[in-house]
Amino acid sequence: MNIGQKLKEYRNALGISGQELGKISGTGQSTISEIESGKRSPSIETLEKICLALNIKLIDLLSDEDPLEPELLQLLNSAKKLTPVEQKAVAEMLNTLKG
Repeated sequence: MNIGQKLKEYRNALGISGQELGKISGTGQSTISEIESGKRSPSIETLEKICLALNIKLIDLLSDEDPLEPELLQLLNSAKKLTPVEQKAVAEMLNTLKG
């Protein structure tokens, strides 16, 4: 999977449009569209802005591994917004559910 395909997967998993991502990242909708369609090779600076907007790490886009499933990505992004105390409580609940 190439960078454009991964970008689209992450964006769709978060339920945001190319226009929204372009605005949030400051790169513009056309840049997002061109990267996703493979018509443009983004600079590292552009990728960093996009990753910041998606709340992912640059390595997530550059690695050969497939992106996380949309549900897991949404869970992780929600967990990042919790306080450390809330994160610990969620982790304890998950451990209890695992058995």
